[in-house]
Amino acid sequence: MRKALLAVTLCAGAAWIGGAIVQASAAPAGSKEDQVLQVEQQRERAQEASDIVTLDKILADDLIYCHTGGRIDTKASMLDTLKKFPGRYQKIALSDTKVRVDGNMAVINGSIDFTTNAGGRGVSTQHALTTIVYEKRDGRWQMISEQSTLKPESGPDGAPTTPAPTR
Repeated sequence: MRKALLAVTLCAGAAWIGGAIVQASAAPAGSKEDQVLQVEQQRERAQEASDIVTLDKILADDLIYCHTGGRIDTKASMLDTLKKFPGRYQKIALSDTKVRVDGNMAVINGSIDFTTNAGGRGVSTQHALTTIVYEKRDGRWQMISEQSTLKPESGPDGAPTTPAPTR
C-alpha cells in the first residue's frame, strides 16, 4: 500500500520532482535517464511480443497499471491477460519523452500510442499521454506504476475538438 501511495504521489507531482529533466534524445549514454529509457523500450517490445519472462523481470510485483479506459491491472492480472490473449499489443510507441531521476526513482512523461487487437473488435490505435514510474530495486529498474490518459481529439489547427465538460 505504501508503494502504491508513493507511485500515485509521484505521478501527481512529477513536475515537482527534483533531479534531471532530460529529453530522451539528449540523455548521455549510460546515464540513469538512458538506462530507464532502455528498460522502458525493452518493456514495450516484450509487451508487444507477449514475452512473459521478460515482463516478469521488468514489472514490479506491486505494479499498478492504469489503462486509458480506467481499468486497473496488477502485475499478475496483466501477465495473465497477455498469456490468454497473446498478440493483444501489436505496437507501443513512446514519444516526446521527459525523464526525471531522483535517486532510485524515475518518472517518464510522454505521449504513447497503443495499437491493439481487441479480439472481436478488431485492431485500433489509442493516442494517450502517460506517466510511467520506475524504481531501482536490487540493482535493476522495475516499473511500479503506469497511468495513461487518452489525448483529446484535435482539429487541423491543433485545437481540441472534444468539448470541455460543463457543470
